[in-house]
Amino acid sequence: MPPGADHCSAALADELADWLEEVELPPLLDVCTASPAVGLARVDTARGSLLHRVELAEDRVLQYLIVAPTEWNFHPRGAFVREISGCPASSRRAARFAADSLALSLDPCVAFACRFVDA
Repeated sequence: MPPGADHCSAALADELADWLEEVELPPLLDVCTASPAVGLARVDTARGSLLHRVELAEDRVLQYLIVAPTEWNFHPRGAFVREISGCPASSRRAARFAADSLALSLDPCVAFACRFVDA
């Protein structure tokens, strides 16, 4: 480690700690009770909102649902379709590259394939 690096690291850590005390960050987690037996939670993730819904019946889980960011992002009215629709492409290869790049930028976390249909 270069001379003085320990001091620089400590000073940077102190500065970061001071900044974190001053900044007001929005909550990353929202929770609510939809009814006495139904709870909802939303957490902000790097990929988008992650929703959870749990329904209880006599202290047992009756139903548990998760809506992942991939479902929002690749929904027919989601970010992927909104961004790729009408995207100019000089060739089929360019269109495939644009679609693949956009899909990867949304980090689908699952295998994907872009399918093209001639109009």
